[in-house]
Amino acid sequence: NTRRVQSIPFDKYVPDMVGFNTSGFDTAQKKQKTADTKMARMERKELMDMLFAAFARFPYWPFKGLIEHTRQPSAYLKEILLEVASLNKHGPYAAMYSLKPEFRKDAVAEINMDAPNGSFSGERDPDAIGGDGSGAADPENAEEDDDFEDV
Repeated sequence: NTRRVQSIPFDKYVPDMVGFNTSGFDTAQKKQKTADTKMARMERKELMDMLFAAFARFPYWPFKGLIEHTRQPSAYLKEILLEVASLNKHGPYAAMYSLKPEFRKDAVAEINMDAPNGSFSGERDPDAIGGDGSGAADPENAEEDDDFEDV
């Protein structure tokens, strides 16, 4: 098996035939980032509404999916997500975000149903506690209330 070298006459030489770059540098042009590829921040309230709508559609979202859905810069999106969502670190939905329990509609509905008169548990009903809302109807709490000063 001897190798044969065949010379190509200069008049038939085509530069595209050569598979390497003779200058030693990569001549491929890199894509220039344009203003179209940059993401513009939307207002905080609009983004939160968009996130709540997204979590209403699907309860678990990967971060990359949220970036594509909202078309927001990742740093800004992560800042908002820290407030309204939690990152699951274990289990079948690891590395996916889900709404915090206080922002879920189903959790709020359950809390409202569990309240004695249908009110949100964060609200105080004066009739349910002791008439004036001070909690003084309970004799055990009456002594404890005297120790604290109203601010």
